[in-house]
Amino acid sequence: MELTPITPSSPSLPSPSGLSTPPVPPKNSYKNFLPILILLVFGSTFIGGFIALSNSSSSRWDVVSNSDSHGVEDWSEILRSRVFQWCEGSDTRAKIIELAGPIEQWNTTLVTSFKNIFRDCKCSTIDNDHPNTCDPDLGNWDTSNVVDMSHAFQNNHIFTGKNLEKWDVSNVVGMSNIFDHCYGFNGEVGGWNTGKVTKMTKTFYAAEAFERDLSGWDTRNVEYMEFMFAYAKQIEPKGTEGRSYGLQNWDVSKVKYFTGMFNYNDYFNEDISNWDPKEALSMADMFSSAGWADGLGINQDLSGWNVTRVEHFERFLCLANSFSEDNKNKLCEVGTAHKSWIANFCDSGLGWANFPADPCK
Repeated sequence: MELTPITPSSPSLPSPSGLSTPPVPPKNSYKNFLPILILLVFGSTFIGGFIALSNSSSSRWDVVSNSDSHGVEDWSEILRSRVFQWCEGSDTRAKIIELAGPIEQWNTTLVTSFKNIFRDCKCSTIDNDHPNTCDPDLGNWDTSNVVDMSHAFQNNHIFTGKNLEKWDVSNVVGMSNIFDHCYGFNGEVGGWNTGKVTKMTKTFYAAEAFERDLSGWDTRNVEYMEFMFAYAKQIEPKGTEGRSYGLQNWDVSKVKYFTGMFNYNDYFNEDISNWDPKEALSMADMFSSAGWADGLGINQDLSGWNVTRVEHFERFLCLANSFSEDNKNKLCEVGTAHKSWIANFCDSGLGWANFPADPCK
């Protein structure tokens, strides 16, 4: 793949009023005055948006963007393009390193979107010089201005998330699919400030190795949690109590969609009885097939949940074979809404050994 250098467009700017045409400098002396002339004529707007490349030992790719970027408005797409070339193979990677320096040192200070940035980076080419191609240490990347991280590492199968605890995600709104199908991911992200996030759909979908404490996550503004922890099923948890993410005290009061949240999560059995899903519209497949093979899945008292607005309960606990008769009876005792809830356990016809056709009779 041939790399095309990124060159910021140069605007045609009128001479600032009050500045006369600079005199021609004496021979061999213009180099000394060139930086001063640039600042006088163009001012800070000239250096507002460009890629600064340095040949020093601390060189890094400075991706900067603001209102004075003169035609280059979205450095996020440029960053995505360079990361794609980094992932493409050893030849293109060598050229990127020559141009921009090691990926760990790139300065992303004013990038606003990490959407799709490492998506499908699968390391099809072995590179002995850079063995961590798909699993780089990005801890020093500045993420303070990033708003969208959706699909950032999706399908990056060996990405582990080194030093992501350093990231500032306080402005991030979208995290959907960020670690989707990252089989090896177990990054320490429990300290992230997620107070602005509204979408967490498939955040850890099929992130089979993930076992971190997320009790500190602020979920008060989240509306979408579909399939968030689904298909985390192949790797058994370290403890004997099942897989725990520390979700007991999450604020889910604004979540509308819980569809498939723990679908096929074989080892999830946290006490989430004090959740208040009062705005929920869909809980279809929320715990379906959770622990169906070994009986280690969800078995908690959910009878205290406010589900009065829920429209879709289909297959809510279908094949969740860990769910006890006692907890089923508690649901049956609390009212019509819950009867409707569990009556749709297995409307797909799959059946469930623990429940008759009308589970509340």
